[in-house]
Amino acid sequence: MHAAIAALREIALPPEGDLARTAAFDVAEIVRILDADDDVVIAALLQPLLAGGYLERDGAAKRFGAEPIRLARALDQLGSSACRRAGLRNADWSRRRPRRCARCFWR
Repeated sequence: MHAAIAALREIALPPEGDLARTAAFDVAEIVRILDADDDVVIAALLQPLLAGGYLERDGAAKRFGAEPIRLARALDQLGSSACRRAGLRNADWSRRRPRRCARCFWR
């Protein structure tokens, strides 16, 4: 897991991607404290970056492993489902999630 964290810190991102990465580290720390397995913690790190388009899924799978990517996708689908229940369209979820998805914990 430490290698994945170091690799994620090294990736150059635009300012908004860096904000997503900072939030991902915060969430992953909470997941780690809950004694989750390493793949779950890495998935929590990767999910916002994959969902935001800051990482490419295939490249991330090669670098971080297939299982964390599969789990990150499941987290993304869970968040997307929660937003649909909150009345947000898919376009709102993908394009304006930070602003429009305030009732959802996947901001």
